[in-house]
Amino acid sequence: MSPHFLDAVRYARKVGYNSVQAATNGIEFAKSPEFAKAAAEAGLRYAYLQFDGIGNAANSHRRVGNLFDVKLRAIENLHSAGVDIVPVVTIVNGVNNEQVGRIIEFALDNPKRINFLSFQPVSFTGRDEEITPERRAAQRYTLSHLAHDVKNQTGIGEPIRDWFPISFMATFTDWADVVHGPDREWGQLTCGCHPNCGIGMALMIDKETKEAVPVTAFLKAEQLARDVAQVNDAARGKFLSVVGMALALMRNYDSFKAPTHFRIADLLKKFDKTFGATGKNYGKVSGDRTMTRHREAARRPLELPVHRRHVVPGPLQLRLPPHRDVHHPVRDAAGRDLLLRLQHGHRLAEHHREDAHDGHAHQVVRRARPPRDLRRQQERAAHRQRPPRWC
Repeated sequence: MSPHFLDAVRYARKVGYNSVQAATNGIEFAKSPEFAKAAAEAGLRYAYLQFDGIGNAANSHRRVGNLFDVKLRAIENLHSAGVDIVPVVTIVNGVNNEQVGRIIEFALDNPKRINFLSFQPVSFTGRDEEITPERRAAQRYTLSHLAHDVKNQTGIGEPIRDWFPISFMATFTDWADVVHGPDREWGQLTCGCHPNCGIGMALMIDKETKEAVPVTAFLKAEQLARDVAQVNDAARGKFLSVVGMALALMRNYDSFKAPTHFRIADLLKKFDKTFGATGKNYGKVSGDRTMTRHREAARRPLELPVHRRHVVPGPLQLRLPPHRDVHHPVRDAAGRDLLLRLQHGHRLAEHHREDAHDGHAHQVVRRARPPRDLRRQQERAAHRQRPPRWC
């Protein structure tokens, strides 16, 4: 609509904004792949795409020519240009509330193209201020309705367990600020909105099998937030903060409830992108009356110090189980190997005594434990070279 659109995007990036997004009905991006590419080169990061449902009928109530086939073409052009796509659904009760499940299934079928979904219940303002009280009551739709509709229409998520206020992320953005340090030019964005203004649910999606499981189904989110808050309050610096986050995740991670083929290393990558191979961002289903923004975690490889049977990252202290529990079944091999390394860390070095030539003096030499068999090392090396499958 504006001839200055691309110039405005360039200027926003020039003055320091690292995330530029545009709310769009997708028509111009659908008409011209070149325009989508030019917007990406100018610095456009997100396209907040108007998306009212699946099929042309679900998008026809606006009486605008941007029907479902136009949305699909816009998504293809934006994805090819490298712009992240956020379908934004304005929900009106009795108009498109039955489309919630179909929209989520569409996103699950296209995990490489869509990272986020944003549902925005209708707000009767502007041209709609003069509606009757009867119509307002009939078409009103709340975020609580959204959480229950997602459960009823898709079977995904528990409204009480898996949905959290968007302000819940503030603990993790504070952690990112601690890791980045006080010399960082820009801090992380913190959203302090009321739960009635914005809630969200995070899903882990297997890009190959399309299996989707809420993160909070296998991760104790409330306890994790309390643990990370202690790491933040300690302000021990970048290294110990990263270690504290890793230990907090391991403490609250339940491998038996995790999805198939999922490893704890995949979870660590979501908080530190340089832990092993990099991966795409996890999927997010959110209900929002304003706009949600992406937050990045710190970028530093994880290094776990081992000292006997206690690992102390600032205020947190993790006491590992005794040796008789070592052989308990653990679902994912990566988590089991990491636990064994921590439990037997004090055995990583052995003391070897060698008598000197005089027969009396001796010296202590540290000798590392022999490496694991060559076949396992080769398998791990090959696995690290595979592209990430979780988003």
